[in-house]
Amino acid sequence: MPCRFQWTASSDWAAHGLTPELARRTEPNRSDRSAEFRRRSAVHQKTASPAGSQNLDTQIAILEARLARSPGDNPAIRELVEILAKKTDGRSKGRAYSTLQASISSRADALNLRPEPEDVPGIADACRELVTLVDSSGINVGIAFTQVARGRVHIIDGAWANCPLRMKLFNQEAVIASTCHVCFKVQILTKSVEDLIKLHFLLWSCKFPRDNHRKTMVETRSDVKHPYKGYVFCESEHEAEVCFEIVTQNIARFQLENSIVKLTHGCSEYGLKYPEFKYSPDGTHRSIKYPHEWRKKEKEFYRQTPDAEPPFPDSNTDVLTLRDALAFRTWVDYAELIGDEAAKKLRTSPAMIKPEPFASTVWAQSLQRRQQLAELRAS
Repeated sequence: MPCRFQWTASSDWAAHGLTPELARRTEPNRSDRSAEFRRRSAVHQKTASPAGSQNLDTQIAILEARLARSPGDNPAIRELVEILAKKTDGRSKGRAYSTLQASISSRADALNLRPEPEDVPGIADACRELVTLVDSSGINVGIAFTQVARGRVHIIDGAWANCPLRMKLFNQEAVIASTCHVCFKVQILTKSVEDLIKLHFLLWSCKFPRDNHRKTMVETRSDVKHPYKGYVFCESEHEAEVCFEIVTQNIARFQLENSIVKLTHGCSEYGLKYPEFKYSPDGTHRSIKYPHEWRKKEKEFYRQTPDAEPPFPDSNTDVLTLRDALAFRTWVDYAELIGDEAAKKLRTSPAMIKPEPFASTVWAQSLQRRQQLAELRAS
C-alpha cells in the first residue's frame, strides 16, 4: 500500500489550500524518487500484504499469551499495542488487548470519532467514553503512552531520520547530527488537555504534502517548556512553511483559535545547548557555524552504532486504536497531575493509580507546568 498522500503537481496544490507562491517553493523532493524510498515503500507493501498480515497475527497471539502469563510485562505491552495499531481487523476472541481494541474502535466509530469528526464540540465527551472503556477494562497497563503519531516516519533526504539515534549522538558527544541541520517542525501549543485531543484530530485530518510525520504529546522533559503540544516534521524550512499554512488554515475548523502555531528547528534539546541553532523569524539560525570536528565525531559514532530500520514505515490508521485511547488516558492522567481543570471533562473522577515513574516525574513538574499554562492562557 503506497503512502496515502504523495507530492502533487503544482496545479493540485489548491486542494491543500496553499498559495501558488508556497506551491512553487515546495517542488517534489529528489528523495521521494530515490532507490531508498522505493525500497521502504516495498517494505510497506510487504507488511500490508496477506502474508505480512498473517505474520502480525502470529506476533499478536504470542504477545497476548505472554501477557496472560505475565500481565506486568511492560515491554510486551508496548510492543503489542504498537502492532495492534497496524492490525485493526484481527481476531479478538480470547485475547484481552485485542478485545479491548475492538471495543474502542467500534465505540469510536459509533461516536463518529474519525479523521473528520462531525461534532467537534463533542470530541471531549466522546473521548471520555474511550477513557472510561480503558479504565474499566480490568487490564493493568502499567506504562504511560505520552504521545501518538500519524503519517509516515520522519524522512529526510530519502532515509528514516531515526531521531532516537541522533539524540543518542547528541547526548553522548554534544554533536547535532548533520541530518538534523535541515529538520524543521511546525509546533502547535494548546492551552488545555481538551484542546490537545482536538489537535490530535486536526493533525490526523490534515493532508500534508508528503504525509509528513506528526505527533501530539504531553511534555515530560523537565527543561522543555509547555505541557501540551503537537509537531509536524519537515525536511526543510520551506516545507515547514507549507505545513504551517496547512495547520493554520484548519485551526478554526477544530475550534483551536487560541492555540499558538510556530516553526522550530530540530529538537528542543539542541536549542537549549546551542541557542544560535533555534529557529528565528529573522533567519539568524541560518548563519550558525557548525564545528569542523562534529563531522569526524559523527562518522565515528555511526561506525560504532549502526543505523536501523523503523519498526513500521508509517503510523497511519483509518480508525481510532487502543494506542490512541491509551494516549488519551495518559494525557488525562497528566492533566490531573498538573491541575488542569479540563481533565474533569474527560474523566468522571481522578484515577487513584497512575503509571510510574511517569506519575512521579509529572508531579515533580506540576508547579512549573501550571505556571506555563497560566502564561500561555494569558498570551
